[in-house]
Amino acid sequence: MDTLPAVLRGTLLVLSHTMSLYVMADASERVKHSGLYWTVVSLIIEVVVASLFYVKNFTFYSGGIAFVILGVSYFAAFIYWADGAVVRNIFLYILYITFFMLAASISNLIGKMFFNEDGLAIAYIRSLFSIALIIIYPWKIKKPFQKATDDIGKGWSVLIVFEIVAFLTISVLAFIGAFYLEDNSVYLLLLLMVSFLLLSSFIVVLRMLILLKERNEIRLVKAQQNLLENELESEKEFVENARRYRHDMKQHDRVLFSYLEEERYDEALSYLREYDSNLDRTALNEWCENRVVNALLRITARRFASIDGEFSFRVVLPEDIGLSRPDTTVIFGNILDNAYEACCKAKNPFIEVKASIRNGMLYGEIRNRVDGTISWDNNSPKTTKPNGGTGLKSVKSILLKYDGMLDLSQDKDVFISRIIIPIKQINE
Repeated sequence: MDTLPAVLRGTLLVLSHTMSLYVMADASERVKHSGLYWTVVSLIIEVVVASLFYVKNFTFYSGGIAFVILGVSYFAAFIYWADGAVVRNIFLYILYITFFMLAASISNLIGKMFFNEDGLAIAYIRSLFSIALIIIYPWKIKKPFQKATDDIGKGWSVLIVFEIVAFLTISVLAFIGAFYLEDNSVYLLLLLMVSFLLLSSFIVVLRMLILLKERNEIRLVKAQQNLLENELESEKEFVENARRYRHDMKQHDRVLFSYLEEERYDEALSYLREYDSNLDRTALNEWCENRVVNALLRITARRFASIDGEFSFRVVLPEDIGLSRPDTTVIFGNILDNAYEACCKAKNPFIEVKASIRNGMLYGEIRNRVDGTISWDNNSPKTTKPNGGTGLKSVKSILLKYDGMLDLSQDKDVFISRIIIPIKQINE
């Protein structure tokens, strides 16, 4: 083997793997470092593996060991630098390397059929396929699967097992085709069959993920609606109790008048205290005219009392703000939920809620204590929960429908959520 072709072949393979690693990094939820880090890591991995296996006799077994070391090394680097839910990153990692192995198998087949298994030619072909994968993968494969897996909290084990089976299938085919299959037509037939089954399976999985996401969204909305309906039912019960107390007022007046007339003042005072305590047990806080927002504030205040925090508000919203009850629940409910969860982890927790309508716009601002500095991704707080960020995405989706906006920021240890919705747009 001449030195120049060998060096060129090695350079092309390193370039191919480096491009693959960079796309793989982009396949994760978020990446902490730039592509330069991935390039350096790729070069180190390639040099070490090449010095151990490629320079000497390259056989099926040494190639298999080298492949395993490459995969494990890339996987370790990927998981170390990729930020976000680990299980989701593993899913996206296996998804990418499955398609990478498919491209490698096609490269090997083309090299065997048209270039007499010339290593330099195969290196060129693999580099071209890597470039094609960089162009196609982010938009046609990564983006749909990322979007479909945004809200999944459970069920990852089944998906990952399926991906591992798919990856092992295409990997075994690649090695068998490279070392044992002499008949290129058989290799081509097997590759076409496996490719068809692989792509069909991933289409089915993607569809299942989309349906699962829709089911999770429906479940979330139903849970919020059930909570709100229970609170509204309590309000109806309060109204009924108020009517009953008003009806019974004459009877209470007669009893009190009798105590006072007989100068039994202590008994009259005791009776008033008992009557007043009954009123307190049935009373509901009335913080604004909008029943949905008022119910959500009551729910939050009741939850907040358990963590000994300060809950304040200045909410002036009429009953009719133009939003449907479900949309109102999603917008205010999710932001209040996030504020409560953040306060559970912070010292001296507080939540401050302001909302009003001014100049044809609905303005809402919720401030809450947070523990430490928040990391951001695409103007949203980063989360390590598998289904984290679902609520804010629902809020943004509904606000987009009304031409509204959501602004999130942090001022020291205070997190601020602001919503603005044009009322004229709503009422049209």
